[in-house]
Amino acid sequence: MNTVGMLLAHIAFAEAHLVQVGVLGEAVGHAHDVIGITEEDEGLPLPPDGLPSPPLRGRELAFFDDLLARARAHTRAATASLTNSDLERRVHRTRPDGSLRVLNVGWVLYHMLEHEAGHRAQIGLLRHLQRRARGGG
Repeated sequence: MNTVGMLLAHIAFAEAHLVQVGVLGEAVGHAHDVIGITEEDEGLPLPPDGLPSPPLRGRELAFFDDLLARARAHTRAATASLTNSDLERRVHRTRPDGSLRVLNVGWVLYHMLEHEAGHRAQIGLLRHLQRRARGGG
């Protein structure tokens, strides 16, 4: 099971990456330049009985809030001038296996929202389980 911090870091990393490759059309994502951690640093998935990756271990909520704020600022800068017609713009992406994936910008933005919502639900469940483990409701 991943930690709340790992999930927040993952949300920030994924958002920056998706904007880079899916909105800006960059060939290679470099989310670490935006949020300051690498995909390896986020540490997903947490190995059974494992610990969070060292760059995330013991961090306060403010650290994760900053990661999310950096990703959001990047998203705002990249999307502020988009028009309705830009949402239909196709982005061609070569997958690591060499196959081609064609996306449109509107779908990428929708997927970012869907991705975060799913992980925010996981965070809500983790917090609920933590409260129950401490005897709360």
